[in-house]
Amino acid sequence: MTLQIRYECPECHQTLSLNFQDFAPGKRQICVTCQTPGRITKTGLEQFTQDLRQYFQA
Repeated sequence: MTLQIRYECPECHQTLSLNFQDFAPGKRQICVTCQTPGRITKTGLEQFTQDLRQYFQA
């Protein structure tokens, strides 16, 4: 299972995914559609928390 974290583009509101191992603090994620920097949302963090729990239970 590959852990992914989801983030949202504040411009076009597209939900994007990134492999967690490729995510680094301070590294900006760019929307592939409109090139706007993305942001991690509460919903994205909640889903990541669920995925992380499942990952460690496997």
